[in-house]
Amino acid sequence: MSHQVPMPTRETIEELAKVREPGCVSIYLPALEPGGDVGELRLRIRAAWTDAAAQLIADGLDDGTVAAVGARIDALVGSRDIWQEATGGMAIFVRPSSAVTFHLNDRPTPLTAAADRFVITPLLAAATSYVPAFLLALSDNAVRLLDLTAADAPRPIEVPGMPDDLKSAVALDLTGDRNTLAHLKISEDHKTRVAEFARRVDGAVRPIVEDHARPLVLAAAEPVASIFRATSKCTRLEGATIVGNPEDRPVRELQEAAQRVLRARHVADVVETLEEARERGRVVTSLDDVAASAAAGAVDTLVVDPDKRMPGSFDESTGDVHVDRSGSSHGRDIVDDVVRQALRTGTTIEVLRDVGMPGGGAVAAILRYVPAAVGERR
Repeated sequence: MSHQVPMPTRETIEELAKVREPGCVSIYLPALEPGGDVGELRLRIRAAWTDAAAQLIADGLDDGTVAAVGARIDALVGSRDIWQEATGGMAIFVRPSSAVTFHLNDRPTPLTAAADRFVITPLLAAATSYVPAFLLALSDNAVRLLDLTAADAPRPIEVPGMPDDLKSAVALDLTGDRNTLAHLKISEDHKTRVAEFARRVDGAVRPIVEDHARPLVLAAAEPVASIFRATSKCTRLEGATIVGNPEDRPVRELQEAAQRVLRARHVADVVETLEEARERGRVVTSLDDVAASAAAGAVDTLVVDPDKRMPGSFDESTGDVHVDRSGSSHGRDIVDDVVRQALRTGTTIEVLRDVGMPGGGAVAAILRYVPAAVGERR
């Protein structure tokens, strides 16, 4: 039976990682550009299945198994439900007994693989790239607090005691005199009023943000942005601002901008953590050392580039890797298998695309301790 899961979680990925069954097909596709024809996406899936079927046949799978997987693909292509809300892309996992689809926020690199297991690393990137947060869209004329907890459904929050706008917050006496209004907008008195407005907004949203322990991203134009930052006591306020007047920007656009702010900060934090661990001699960057450390359960944090693959096999008991340069690895990938092992051992997994990856490789690891096999190579 086929079913759809809108967004992946670590728990669902761990379930997929356990699957061992001949005829596992993984397909990652970026979403169409705005206004694109859904028929084009269906054609891409069918083309991916053609490639996967050829791999399954080359691997010696019987006709019945190949036909069963093909029937699952046909059912997905004919379904209307799976095309909704796929803003960044899709991940499709099909085997003879089931089919599952996921919607992705980020556009994945196109990938098709057929093996006795699913390719999970790009899906893990989707699950970890979205940061639950709040977004405060602030201007003289409007205030919105948005809950960005769910990637597919930004939600406005009713905030008790929050003013609707600057005028209602500080009871401006706008007499209709254009000269008076213009003066208010450029004078220090206007900035004083904005500061009072900012304090009231901060006082209303701060308890919600602090109680949920999530970051707060600010979207505002100057001078409102600087004044709010100067007056806010919110400890969760992000350092970067979404610049410009947010009044007419769609919720989705603000959500995407907020996630760029949050991801940039997270990447910087991961790179800093790697550098600190490197100074303590607890970072390994070669694939052999990372694999051996993962097999020994010695990896505290695994950092992986989801777009880099290394065909071959990984022995999860010894940590030995065999790089396949002949093309006979049957869809297996060493990086993906190391990630699978890390999931089994409760390792924290961070995703970096090129930026900040030590050694420029596909993986790096912060170790709990240095395994003997790794220590011998140092």
